[in-house]
Amino acid sequence: DDGAGGTNRKTAASRLKTYAGFSVSSITGATALAATPADTDEILISDGGTLKRIDYAELRSSFGNVAFSAKLGSDLTLNDATTTDVVVGDELLDTNSAYNTSDGVFTVPVAGKYMFGVNLTYGDAEGNVSDMETTLSVAGTATTIHRGESTSNGTTHTKVSRGWTGIIAALSVNDEIKVRANADTNNSSTSYVASNAYHSIFWGVIVLD
Repeated sequence: DDGAGGTNRKTAASRLKTYAGFSVSSITGATALAATPADTDEILISDGGTLKRIDYAELRSSFGNVAFSAKLGSDLTLNDATTTDVVVGDELLDTNSAYNTSDGVFTVPVAGKYMFGVNLTYGDAEGNVSDMETTLSVAGTATTIHRGESTSNGTTHTKVSRGWTGIIAALSVNDEIKVRANADTNNSSTSYVASNAYHSIFWGVIVLD
């Protein structure tokens, strides 16, 4: 019925269109997509029973796609039993330009749940480090993510890696995250967080928005 006085008309099924612009044959699902969708590829969804389409780019952007990674470019001196900000200055990846290599702060660009990982290698030329603590300051709250102690009171190890450790946190836009380190020695000497072959790394990625 064309709506003009009750006149019935006919058309071939191949010419039927949804309001979204797809022909009937286009939505049979007969052809599998064997690769990651292009940004302009369209996906059909049902919005309360109404068929709609959305570009893959819109879905992808809703996931945030936030990720960063950086490593320590040079050794960081630690005064005895003093908590120190770790500025991991050599940027490896920063999808949203959210990590600041000058102060080591990652500022959340998209609200969501994030996973952060840290690996710090503590060292001392004379093996005096007896207690090591790595903390992650998340939105102003410091959380200890790793602590280690030398059973020989710092007389054995000259370098100790605190391993890959981290947390998942629900964050808001503009929350700030940074790594902090503290090393206690058995003779009040300085120690350091090692770089070079003992890469100390800080990274993060959004896992759910």
